[in-house]
Amino acid sequence: MNIINWLCKILGCTPNRPKVHIGTITEKSDAWVSEMLHPLNIKHLALDTKYYLASEEDFLGIIAWDWVDSLDYIPEVWDCENFAFLFQAHVALYYGLNQVATVLDYSAGHAYNLVLFGNKRYVFEPQTDGLVWQELSDEAFQRLTKIGDDDYILI
Repeated sequence: MNIINWLCKILGCTPNRPKVHIGTITEKSDAWVSEMLHPLNIKHLALDTKYYLASEEDFLGIIAWDWVDSLDYIPEVWDCENFAFLFQAHVALYYGLNQVATVLDYSAGHAYNLVLFGNKRYVFEPQTDGLVWQELSDEAFQRLTKIGDDDYILI
């Protein structure tokens, strides 16, 4: 039994669901990530030098496939940052895509994901599969997330 299946047995998830087909994958650089996140004026850490992105349409399929939102919320044990980190890891592990960031939004007392596409940034809530599926202006993003000086984006 591999580690993924073992963890899923413990967590009660189903890793053997058929994966969604991903069409074209676009490659971007860590400089691109910095350009995408710089206007938001949020501290960020690019953890890779190359980034691989699916299209918006294909990514909707990944959201439908993923089962992170089916896990139970356990305060202080399995809560928002765990959901966000796990969703980011799922997309990388199962699809080889690293376009998902985890936002540690201390100002709002919450963690969630940010998904990057070409020239767009979308907020994703992994606990409910809620996606703010509209291009967010920098001003709208700031209001939506209440980002402050102690917040971070890890991608």
